[in-house]
Amino acid sequence: MSKKRLLVIVIILSMSFLGILFTGCSKQEDNKSATNQEGSGKYAKKYTYTINSMYAGQQKDKNRFYDFISKKFNIELEIRPVNWGDWNEKVRIWVASGDMPEVLRMDLQGYNYPEFASWAEQGVFKELPDELLSKYPNLKRLNEELISDEYVKVDGKRYAWLASIQKADYNNVSQMMFYYRKDWAKKVGIYHENNEYTFEELKAMAKAFVEEDVSGTGKTSGIGGIGWAFPWFAGIYQTNPSWEDYTLKDGKYVWGPGEPDMVKSIKEIKEWYDSGILWKDQPIAQNNDAANKFISGQLGIYFNNWTSYSLFEETVKPFEAANPGLKAEDAIAPMFVKGPQGTPQERKIMAIQGTDYWSATMFRADMSDEKLKRWLEVWDWLASEEGRNYTHYGIKGEDWKYDENGNVIPLWPEKEDGTLQAPSDIRADWVGVVNDSPEWEFSNPGYGDYTRKIIADVYDRLSQEDVYLKPTGKEQYKVNFFSGPMKNRYGAFSHKVNDKITELIVSSSADDIEKDWNDFVKSMRPKVQKVVDELNENLR
Repeated sequence: MSKKRLLVIVIILSMSFLGILFTGCSKQEDNKSATNQEGSGKYAKKYTYTINSMYAGQQKDKNRFYDFISKKFNIELEIRPVNWGDWNEKVRIWVASGDMPEVLRMDLQGYNYPEFASWAEQGVFKELPDELLSKYPNLKRLNEELISDEYVKVDGKRYAWLASIQKADYNNVSQMMFYYRKDWAKKVGIYHENNEYTFEELKAMAKAFVEEDVSGTGKTSGIGGIGWAFPWFAGIYQTNPSWEDYTLKDGKYVWGPGEPDMVKSIKEIKEWYDSGILWKDQPIAQNNDAANKFISGQLGIYFNNWTSYSLFEETVKPFEAANPGLKAEDAIAPMFVKGPQGTPQERKIMAIQGTDYWSATMFRADMSDEKLKRWLEVWDWLASEEGRNYTHYGIKGEDWKYDENGNVIPLWPEKEDGTLQAPSDIRADWVGVVNDSPEWEFSNPGYGDYTRKIIADVYDRLSQEDVYLKPTGKEQYKVNFFSGPMKNRYGAFSHKVNDKITELIVSSSADDIEKDWNDFVKSMRPKVQKVVDELNENLR
């Protein structure tokens, strides 16, 4: 073989090898592009976030809302499921093990704030400074609604996004209150069309319900409530609104349960129990036991936190199913109760101010600025008017549209009861950017007209000037989110107080209950005083 021919063969083989090599590289780059660069423009790079969620099973699987957002912003979620029973414990385990999700949601309250603050000081979370939030107008607007934000900061730095409940226009009023059987009230002759009653009328009505066995079952009970609100809903907060935790009195912090006014509150609930106006099983009831009695037609007055969902889905619908021929709007109404005689709130409707947020979200400290920026852009869109429409109604063009005036027209199918059926494949938790506003409760087409009107009327009534609002404002946030050795160690002893009250109303006699309560307070005083002294030294 000639040298010339050999050279040609070598060149051909070399070119073929290079062709194969470049072809292989090209395919690898194509595959890499298909895997990591599914978006375009400023969202060309795809980000995957680890998060925790209550709705892990609904967050991604067959969820059109998730598909829409993931494509719009080129993101993906890896979800770690939590539930009410294990949420707090999983958060602790993740943080302690260094395995925290990049986006961590927790129920941040006064009792676990010291733990959160300690984690922040250890550098677990990424800071969210004002100048960062100012770049996102919708997030900035939500943040500016909050009073609590300033008090949750650690050493003046923000590490938690607090999800606004959007009730600033309604004094952040809670809907924890009584609802009652107004048809029963008419039967016993204690009925006011405006649904407003004195504290004394509340008790008289409950007593009449029981004595006249209005249900006709032989099992009529007067007053009951959701389990977590016992014992304070039953005569305690009405007679002594500042009974719980630590509160300011004459310029100094005191422990509410240890104040003299608490004795009359303990006696009040004891009277309710002994006289039979309080459902006899309330002290041992589970959360929803009283609700089941109310729905079945055996309980006349029921205390709960009344959202549109809890009213319509958990009360109205099952009530009408359990009581054929009886419409909820003819039988059930909100009950506005005025304070007891001889108290500052005597002529005022009693109400409770809730916190201005629900839940907090933190970001892992090692998350890159660019990755955080993408998440905040998603959030800012979700907090916009358009984003909220997608959150509430579903996908534009499929589940809703705008009319010529820019109003939302839902395209949901109609149910037999005349309400509309919300899509089941759009639910997304999205780690708590914002909670639903009262306006959504007033307008949600998935609920009946009666439900929406009642909720709107309640918000309106509880926003009036003649309402005595048990406050959760600056002073309460200041105490709740104070972190000191004694308060961090002991807290407010809430569980001990509730357990003791429950024990006394069941087992102590009316003659001995004052002494028994005072003995309990005396036994608690050495520890309590350490916290009280700490608060007065640091917060005054």
